[in-house]
Amino acid sequence: WLQDIRQRLITKALYPEDIFLCPFHRIGFQFNMGKMSAIALAVLSNQNLGIIIPIFGSNPSINSDVLVKALQFG
Repeated sequence: WLQDIRQRLITKALYPEDIFLCPFHRIGFQFNMGKMSAIALAVLSNQNLGIIIPIFGSNPSINSDVLVKALQFG
């Protein structure tokens, strides 16, 4: 198992017909920054037991508004 202890946050703005593949052993999430509806296909291969550090300890940190919406807090 390869582990990247830097917990790097990778962000990418996508446009129509763009494709983004999340690197192996990484957590992927999508956030629609636009005003129109968006369609995304997300596939997970297995459970990731080490999810806490990559989400809450990434560098740079994930915007708290994104986490609230993604994790359905509030």
